[in-house]
Order: sequence, then C-alpha cells, then structure tokens
Amino acid sequence: MGLAYLRMADKLSAGIRKGTDMSGWHGIDLDGTLAHYDGWKGPDHVGEPVAPMLARVKRMLAEGKDVRILTARVANLDLDVRDPSDHDRVADAEASLAAIQAWCLKHLGRELPVTCRKDFGMIEAWDDRAKQVMPNVGIPIYDAAVGFLVRFAEFSQDPTEEGAKALELAEKVLAKALGLERQPAGPAPSPIIQPTRAKLILPT
Repeated sequence: MGLAYLRMADKLSAGIRKGTDMSGWHGIDLDGTLAHYDGWKGPDHVGEPVAPMLARVKRMLAEGKDVRILTARVANLDLDVRDPSDHDRVADAEASLAAIQAWCLKHLGRELPVTCRKDFGMIEAWDDRAKQVMPNVGIPIYDAAVGFLVRFAEFSQDPTEEGAKALELAEKVLAKALGLERQPAGPAPSPIIQPTRAKLILPT
C-alpha cells in the first residue's frame, strides 16, 4: 500500500515539475504580494515593498528573466475614453499605471511591463490570492503536500523492510517535487517549493 501510494505521488510530482524551465514571462501581483496593501487609498498610491518578494524579483531580473506586474489595477485601460461613463475608470487606470511605473523605478531601478491579462507566454504567477491546483489532477497543492507529509511521517516510523523502502522512495519523490537533487554529505539545503504556475504568497 505504501509503495503504491508513493509511486502515484512520484507521477504527480513529475507533473508538478513539468514545464518549470520553460521560457516565458513571470507575472508578479502588486497589492499584497510585491507591495504592502491595507486597503484602497486611491489609484496613485502603492504601498511599501514586501522585502522578501522584492528581493525575489530583483534576483529574477538579475537572471535576465522577463518579469511583469500582473494587476487588476490596469484592467480599465481598454475602456472607451469617449464614453463619459468610462472616463473616470480609465483615468484611474492611467493614474495607477503611472504610479506603478514610478514605484518600480524607485525600488527596482527600472520600469516593468504592467498587464492585467494572462496569456500563453506566462509560465507562472505569484499572487497572494492564488490557490494552486496540481496540473490535470484537480487537487490543491497544499492538500496534496499535507497528505504526503503525513504519509512520509508514517513511513519513517515503520521498522519493516517495506517501511524502509517506502521511506527511501518518499525521499526521492519529495526531492523531485521540490526540484532538489541529492546533495553530498553535509547540511541539507533549505527546501523551497517552486510549483509550476501560481505561487502561494501569505497575505501580509
């Protein structure tokens, strides 16, 4: 039972990792993810940087990755400005765009593309509201991870030969899911989960 479970998990982890090295752009949500958000304060206001996410974006840019701000703030840029009922919403979107670009220039040293749309070129999105689902499985990543870790703990307490085999396979599955290779003797690296698309960011 344990080995069968882990072989299934092995297939699922391979599905999670599939496509993580694709070229394309990385979408970064603004409010609550890259910038602190504690309520709407107008289109021209952007909160202070969320330090860990700011550092991550800087690393992405230093690696030459295509990083874009993915935010609903600019969703109304496409409205018809000739329509009086849309004028204020377009103006707010334009003010938001200007504020975002100024914020990026100040904190990242450059302006970033800003969009409200996903497309086929987007390979991942970092967002405080995202709930990632395992590709083609329909199970939330968090639920699957918790279930797997519970089973992992059970295997580690099993003194039988099957338990030892299950634990060894579990370690391989977990390493594959985390994108880690076996390391030489020494301190183990800190695991950082990097799912394929939407990244889970705790609200600040």
